[in-house]
Amino acid sequence: MALLPATAQRPRPPVWIAGFWPNRRPMRRAARWDGAVPLFGPGSHGRAPDVEDVRDLAAYVRRHPSCAASNRARRRSDVTVPSGFP
Repeated sequence: MALLPATAQRPRPPVWIAGFWPNRRPMRRAARWDGAVPLFGPGSHGRAPDVEDVRDLAAYVRRHPSCAASNRARRRSDVTVPSGFP
């Protein structure tokens, strides 16, 4: 199967993994790819996450062994907290 037109991004489009923090499995997966899009607990849409939660998440993703090994050859994984908070 081929999807046309081919992507202009090389080697591929960025892969960002979403997951609920503090669930660690999706964040370990994100560490192997290009970035994390964390969700902070059920029903938390519309309010900013606690700064300490964001710090814990970023530290976890950056220190995870798969992140350190896979990102030596490319840039460090990003952690993006969705915006749109009042």
